[in-house]
Amino acid sequence: MKIASTKSLNLTCILIVFFTQILLAYHLQNFSFLSDGKIRYLPILLSTFPALLLFITLRFIAPLLASTIITTSLLIVLSIANNIKISLTNEPLSWSDVSSTANVSVISHYLSPTHIIILTTFILVLVIAWIVNPQEKCSKRTSGLRLAAFILLATTTFNPYADMLDKRVGLYISGAAENLGISYISWDWPLNIERNGLPLHLVQTSRRRVPPAPSPSQIAEFEKLVSYPTTTSKRAETIIFILCEACWHDEKHFKQPFEKLTTLGFQEARVISPVYGGSTVNATFELLTGLPANGALNGVIYQEYADIISKSAHTLPRYLKKQGYQTTEAHNHGRRFWRRDIVSSKLGFDEFIGLEDMGHTISVFWADDAILFDHALNILKKNTGPQFLFLTTVSTHGPYFFDGDYGERNYADKLSIAMDRISRFITQVDEILDDTMIVIVGDHKPALNKYFFEEKVLPRDQFESIGSKNEDFSFATNSSQEIRGDVPSYVRLPTRIASTRLAEQIHGKPFFCLSQILNDETLKLPVPAFVFSQKNNICENYKTGDYEKTISMYPDWLYSISILK
Repeated sequence: MKIASTKSLNLTCILIVFFTQILLAYHLQNFSFLSDGKIRYLPILLSTFPALLLFITLRFIAPLLASTIITTSLLIVLSIANNIKISLTNEPLSWSDVSSTANVSVISHYLSPTHIIILTTFILVLVIAWIVNPQEKCSKRTSGLRLAAFILLATTTFNPYADMLDKRVGLYISGAAENLGISYISWDWPLNIERNGLPLHLVQTSRRRVPPAPSPSQIAEFEKLVSYPTTTSKRAETIIFILCEACWHDEKHFKQPFEKLTTLGFQEARVISPVYGGSTVNATFELLTGLPANGALNGVIYQEYADIISKSAHTLPRYLKKQGYQTTEAHNHGRRFWRRDIVSSKLGFDEFIGLEDMGHTISVFWADDAILFDHALNILKKNTGPQFLFLTTVSTHGPYFFDGDYGERNYADKLSIAMDRISRFITQVDEILDDTMIVIVGDHKPALNKYFFEEKVLPRDQFESIGSKNEDFSFATNSSQEIRGDVPSYVRLPTRIASTRLAEQIHGKPFFCLSQILNDETLKLPVPAFVFSQKNNICENYKTGDYEKTISMYPDWLYSISILK
């Protein structure tokens, strides 16, 4: 009787895990249960395998009830976290979000007392479950069944790793996975979750998409780009890029604070960021490399590829360094955030300066941008000769609290202070330097989903779902990056004529074109991605609606040779 009861309890717990994932897939993971009007029975079953694998794994070391609570709770937490991340950044959760501790400092800004109470309750329930239902001894037969289930589930779940055992085995298992309807869609993560479910997506994203090794003819083509002659035209003595966190306006909303820049001689243009609401380093990647962040690589590039980015990557700062510029990147947040401490030097910066290096510590409040600009001013005063500064602000970071509105007032207050800090810095730069080129660009729109929807900044057809809070919104799979990514850029070159011409040239273009056109107009450096784009007239011929088509024009081998080891 006891054996039968134990079997029934085990089966009940397995079914709880199974149906928890099914319900979450339906309600929170945007999983597609139908294809051409038919139920996807096998993909539905396979999408639960990672959850069942976790449960079976825990059963080797933990009691039945505790294993069930841990598995189901983790599924719920990950599903909610994925929805919040998609709503605020348009990027789904990936394995590195779960496995990396580099970005843990940002979590505290989104924690509420409710979250803390729920977490505390969960821990108490787990402890009680562990005490009342201790780990039981199991027979050899039971252990064998668990091991067999583990091997079966692991083989199916971890099919992206199959080729590490043997190429032929890998091809067979990958082909089988594709026939089963669970192939990895590495170039479209939201669609991958829709087809495979969140748990399987997390496993699949634990292995990066890496462009194939270049062929001899592609290497020869790259050598032609590298050997492109360098023009010795005069460049500005000091070049400053300011990537302004969530700094945005249009003609109707939030424009007044930006008028300070116009007064200081800046010319405005609209450009297209590769991200929305977050993932700032992908915007940085495009500006520094001239390559689309949504091309041959995927996810948050710094986070996913930090270890395999080459120490001699072909980038704007490295080529400026070759021309005698002191290259410095600074950001008034933690050095390790998005793994900037690793990637910055690989992209050609002599020095990366984080908040800790400025004499401050990370807290639950975003650092004042005055800290960043005061430090940058000291660098400009101290160093002699040509300098390139790439500064990323943080004080306008979300979340933006609703105060009888949709976050408008909170964001407007942050933005006003940020523009005061920037204009003060530029005024101080003008007092000590003459020959400067300054580019200011918003890294992405702020995650004001509800406000943008109500104000018709983002039309209804851009969203799959809407609601009363920012995190209730999710973008449609066919939403336009040109609409999501539209941000202001302000440029000032040594002459007004040059500033106006540059603003006209970059207007309506993606970030990767901004850098290339800036180079063509002023710097004349043979950065391979810039030369490739120029020779193929990619940015020159860019027209509204060409965003995805333009990205596809940059070949995988250009990323592989330019950026990766």
